[in-house]
Amino acid sequence: MSRLTITLSEERYCALKQAAAQRGSSIGRLIDAALDHYGIKPREQAIALVQRARAASALDDAPAVELALHEQHAVRARRRAQ
Repeated sequence: MSRLTITLSEERYCALKQAAAQRGSSIGRLIDAALDHYGIKPREQAIALVQRARAASALDDAPAVELALHEQHAVRARRRAQ
């Protein structure tokens, strides 16, 4: 495992530490779960996911790209609305 040093405000660090304690977890596990939630995956895992999706899809490249862009815009619009 790699180690990472980040700089947080004291308030943010305390909130993160408290959230981890409330969940019975470590700060590292909490951050790891947040990265999973936002879809941040190792490159190999992301490539394998795309390959499985392509194999299961009946779409050609152009319609697949159009659908992906449509979904991406919809997700971003929902996030902005929150």
